[in-house]
Amino acid sequence: MKQLKVEDLVEDSRGQLVQVTSGGNWRQLNVIMRKRGVLGAGHFHRHTCELFYVLEGSLILKIISVIEGDLLSYSFRKGDCFEVAPGEQHYMQFVDDTTLVVLYSEPFNADSPDIFVEEQLPDLKELFND
Repeated sequence: MKQLKVEDLVEDSRGQLVQVTSGGNWRQLNVIMRKRGVLGAGHFHRHTCELFYVLEGSLILKIISVIEGDLLSYSFRKGDCFEVAPGEQHYMQFVDDTTLVVLYSEPFNADSPDIFVEEQLPDLKELFND
């Protein structure tokens, strides 16, 4: 057994992001806590896959393929798990206070981040402005 320390903790008005690990057998594991009503993401990755597990709460996920441009909408709640593939610009609206565990196929690299926004696609507020 190997005890690890949390690598990073970011807290702001939206909630918390805890970077648990980015080494060893995992490339990166985060725990994300978001408050009800918050909008998030609005980006895509060229190389990184993200696997999400909802520990608490619920959210609406909207995906637009950067290649095909199709808009898909999903609802997830506690106990649901989903994966976002490279090239899928993803948007989230947190319906309740929500806690997610997120596994990344690649660790975040501040010198060369794999986070992009397709400018021709809608922004967060446009997609969730019903």
